[in-house]
Amino acid sequence: MSKSDETRQLGEQEEKTLPQLAARNGKLTDAQEKALSVYKSSVPDRLRVIFPDKSVKVFNTLHPQLVIGRRTRNNYGQVDVDMSPFDDGVQGVSRIHAVIVPETSGLVIKDMQSTNGTFINSRQLMPVQSYPLAHGDKVKVGNLRLELHFEYND
Repeated sequence: MSKSDETRQLGEQEEKTLPQLAARNGKLTDAQEKALSVYKSSVPDRLRVIFPDKSVKVFNTLHPQLVIGRRTRNNYGQVDVDMSPFDDGVQGVSRIHAVIVPETSGLVIKDMQSTNGTFINSRQLMPVQSYPLAHGDKVKVGNLRLELHFEYND
């Protein structure tokens, strides 16, 4: 059984309250302890992004989301994964191209109705739908490729 299957079996209400229960009284049943470890390990602590030139940027904060796109004067503060050094408007990366969002099941990516599409491992995404991400996924935005690596605290 996968981590996401175990998490789904908990039910939405219990899943959301497990971290609160642990913080409140520190005592959980064995099933709750197992579920909490699944919940904690679903979202990586850090995301390592490898850019087209093999440079790397590590994101320690994934909340509420990471925006992939091109920085311009108008959206300078809105883009976290900035593709403008590799794009210059000719590689097909939209200003707000896609977002990576942490959810209880793990990280997901959504194409934000970009002009030239978003792909995971050569599979094109439908706009505004969530697709799960996995360690080592190759994401193509426009004509540029990124590689994503998950890091967890020990």
